[in-house]
Amino acid sequence: MHPDRKTPEKIDRWLFFIIFTLIGTLIAGSIFAFYQRQYRDFQDRVALEGQLILENQERLVNLRFDSIAADTSYLTGFHCLEIAEATGDYSGVEKDFLSFSAAKKDFDQMRFIDNSGMEIVRVNSRNGITEAVPRDELQNKSNRYYVIEGMKLSQGEIYVSPLDLNIERGEVENPRIPMIRFVSPVYVNQERVGLIVINYRASQMLESLESFGTQTQGRFLLLNREGYYLASPDDEEEWGFMYPDGKLKRYSLTDPENWKPIYSNETYLHESTDGIILSRIIRPLSRIGNDEYYWYAVNIIPKRQMTENTRSLVLQLFLLGAFLFILSAAPAWGLSKVFIRRRRLKRELYYSANYDELTSLPNRHLFNDRLEQALYHTKRYNHKGVLFFLDLDGFKSVNDRYGHERGDELLKLVGKRLKIGIRASDTVARFGGDEFVILVPIEQKFEGMKILASKLIEVISHPFALTGAEVSIGVSIGIRIFFDEDAETVLNDADKAMYKAKSAGKGRYSIFGE
Repeated sequence: MHPDRKTPEKIDRWLFFIIFTLIGTLIAGSIFAFYQRQYRDFQDRVALEGQLILENQERLVNLRFDSIAADTSYLTGFHCLEIAEATGDYSGVEKDFLSFSAAKKDFDQMRFIDNSGMEIVRVNSRNGITEAVPRDELQNKSNRYYVIEGMKLSQGEIYVSPLDLNIERGEVENPRIPMIRFVSPVYVNQERVGLIVINYRASQMLESLESFGTQTQGRFLLLNREGYYLASPDDEEEWGFMYPDGKLKRYSLTDPENWKPIYSNETYLHESTDGIILSRIIRPLSRIGNDEYYWYAVNIIPKRQMTENTRSLVLQLFLLGAFLFILSAAPAWGLSKVFIRRRRLKRELYYSANYDELTSLPNRHLFNDRLEQALYHTKRYNHKGVLFFLDLDGFKSVNDRYGHERGDELLKLVGKRLKIGIRASDTVARFGGDEFVILVPIEQKFEGMKILASKLIEVISHPFALTGAEVSIGVSIGIRIFFDEDAETVLNDADKAMYKAKSAGKGRYSIFGE
């Protein structure tokens, strides 16, 4: 090679290297900025989902406490208690308690305690067995705090004990049984004759709360007013106040910096480099006017957990950066454009065939496919599933008043709210017009479907901020539990249930067959 040509070739190589490096730096900076924005959006989404979960936890507890308080009030008026007080024969009370307890799967004990604190009738329910305790095994509970508090009540009042562990004959039962006692006085002829005491076994409620909390893949805690752990992923932390050596097992001592704002605020959200901490005060008795009985529901989502959840995004962005870096070389540019165009076209074809263009939710075609898959799995694995059929109430009036553009905007916002309100394993789709469907492929605890339906009704009832207007709508929901049926039957039945809910007044849900 001629010596004079070496210098120009060197310059060309250096210029190419400089330009290539500048392009690479620009690509890397853009990708990093995009990642930061995506991570922030993800962090905000996790915080919002966490807040919704805490709200659902409070709603779950309130519903359960309302039901037990109603049962307690009902039992104080049992006619058989009046007869027993007059005759001294409590066999009728015992019989009625046995029937009532058998119907209530989470009542650990039902008792009638006289004014001296002595158990007169006691029915235990454990492991599916309901039985009356013989008279010679009945105990005097006059020294127990819930009896002392119960004796102070007026007619119609209810005392609810703190959530703690059951104690028998002076010792904490093992295995541990979380317990809440509902106490109300019994009056006959305007005189108190004793107390009704219901021991509510709170294990299932705590498990339900923990299952809600784990949806964010964080660390769920339930704390009492002193900061002791009522529920924690670490069993050794729980119930410290029940044991002499557990007084230091308190969140208020473990993390005093966050405990102070958690303790002082109804809701608390703190985002830091360490992760996200969310909390909410749960007041189970607020509906009966008692705001002094409360717990703290806390969800701690560590930074490492969020980093793990975005690991695939990091990998995708890294690969994208490398790909774009290579594409910056001119010889590969033409071929890369063809490749990118083909992939984009394929994605667009798939998207247009399976997703609703307006809401970006799965369309009827994709939903029918997932429903068929769900039906196949229910038959093969002996599971049941749930289909929710939703029809918006008041959507037509929004369309008529504000026009189709605002109507389309409203449908988009409805789709976003529904997507946030369900689990990642569920499917929400736009079925057509203002109809949406939600598929829960495997649902083993069917009491959860009512909670979800109520949650969806509440979520949709909140006002929507449209361009130039704020509107409110409702939703009617039909629910169909399915197992060994065909897709058409399931959809038709859910549709019928939805119209039944709509005819009952809108803003309601109806379960097919009920």
